[in-house]
Amino acid sequence: RDILIIGGGIFGAAIAFYLARRGQGKRVQILERGQPAGGATSRAAALVTLVRDDPAQIHLAQETFRAIEILEREFGECIGRHTVGALHAAPRSHADALRARAAHCAAFGIASEWLEDASAHAAAARLAPWLAHEAFDVAVYYPDECYVEPYLFSTAYQRVAGQLGVNTRLNADVVAIEHANGQVSGVRLADGEFLPARIVINAAG
Repeated sequence: RDILIIGGGIFGAAIAFYLARRGQGKRVQILERGQPAGGATSRAAALVTLVRDDPAQIHLAQETFRAIEILEREFGECIGRHTVGALHAAPRSHADALRARAAHCAAFGIASEWLEDASAHAAAARLAPWLAHEAFDVAVYYPDECYVEPYLFSTAYQRVAGQLGVNTRLNADVVAIEHANGQVSGVRLADGEFLPARIVINAAG
């Protein structure tokens, strides 16, 4: 195995999944010093939000939604997806900014609903009853926003990657990325073992 991924959290698992989907699974090994998704991944809020100002971030979020569909429909994985929507609320002085963001997102196919005064307050009473009605006059509701269970999502990536040939090695504590002749040659583990590799991907957080 000549592609080593350091870290078995959400990033390492997702990278392994995508490499495996492209037929590279048998080249890939994930090196995890503890347990998969046992670090920052399991402490994440795990919001999957399409509504962004940066188009590159929108494309990444849309790709995440496509990956979720693949995991759920093709492989029967449960990632704990909760489609709850998102309400962006503001005073009337910020109405133009809210409309501009909704229009920006609509160009990428992101659905939204404009809410004003009574309709905005009714939506807030249903979706976020702790919001003070006097604090806002307008809102935009984005129905497709969701959150996932981060441990389930990460381990689903890893299980599917494993089905496609990726190997995961636990208790593999990487302490150094080694170089030879100006190129990466592999990694060194805490117990002194050297693992050669043509490609090393650092997804250790």
